[in-house]
Amino acid sequence: METLIIHSESKKIRAIVEILKAFDISFELKKTQKEKVYDSEFVNKILSRSKSKDFVTVKNVDNIWESIL
Repeated sequence: METLIIHSESKKIRAIVEILKAFDISFELKKTQKEKVYDSEFVNKILSRSKSKDFVTVKNVDNIWESIL
């Protein structure tokens, strides 16, 4: 048995799945999520701010600048 890995858009994957079903080929469909990679320095700043309680809560986004300044 061999394995074929295909990376494609959802519409194309659906068509490929239908073809595999038509040929009676067993397959597994695993959805993957794109990982968002953030700069570790940025993440550390955010985490340390949240732990120190040194942050501002914005209750109304219409006047966000008033909340920050």
